[in-house]
Amino acid sequence: LKLVSWDWTNCIGLSMIYCDIYINYSRTANINQLQVILKKIKESILDTKQAKYLTWGDWEIPPEPILPEADFCNLLEEVDELEIARQLTLIESTLWEYIRPWDCIPKTNFNGKGVRAFKNHFNRITNWVSTEICARENFKQRVNVIDKFINIAKHCKYLNNFNAVMEILGGLSNPAVFRLKKTLDHIHNNHELDELRDFISEEDGYKNMRDLMKNLKGIQSCVP
Repeated sequence: LKLVSWDWTNCIGLSMIYCDIYINYSRTANINQLQVILKKIKESILDTKQAKYLTWGDWEIPPEPILPEADFCNLLEEVDELEIARQLTLIESTLWEYIRPWDCIPKTNFNGKGVRAFKNHFNRITNWVSTEICARENFKQRVNVIDKFINIAKHCKYLNNFNAVMEILGGLSNPAVFRLKKTLDHIHNNHELDELRDFISEEDGYKNMRDLMKNLKGIQSCVP
């Protein structure tokens, strides 16, 4: 199990805050005023329901990794769901930063290096989800794995990693998984799964997802 470290210096949202503070206050404000500004920003985030996912005291201190009890683990079931969501978010936020605005212009650079890497990662995670489910020969194990992936997707949503939510639900929609009718009828998180599907719905141009993105505050960035 390889853990990736949190690095706030690469956070787009935090960089924007630093830029705004520099532009508006660098010529007039002293260090005490800057500390007051940062404290207010931090407090505004702590008031949100996502605080346990997005903040952890001082900016420099990353959250403690949630490690499995064994020194080495090879099973999905042995790794904490929140930690998997964190790791996916760290990897995918880095890939997202490699995409330049002009890479997203259709019929020009839409297949740029950053976009290709992002799409390839998306397909790998989607295939990983469906493979982990279908690889379980035991009925109860398949149910537990699907429930675990639903919980991981829920954590990813709270971490504002909407791309990972789509990856996981894409894996759950794979034809090989969709044919497991008996397994799908016995999952325990049907309500949460329906909510996640509604969240990433393409209806009205992904309206539910866009509405949530508009309400992000402070340093809260996202992986769309």
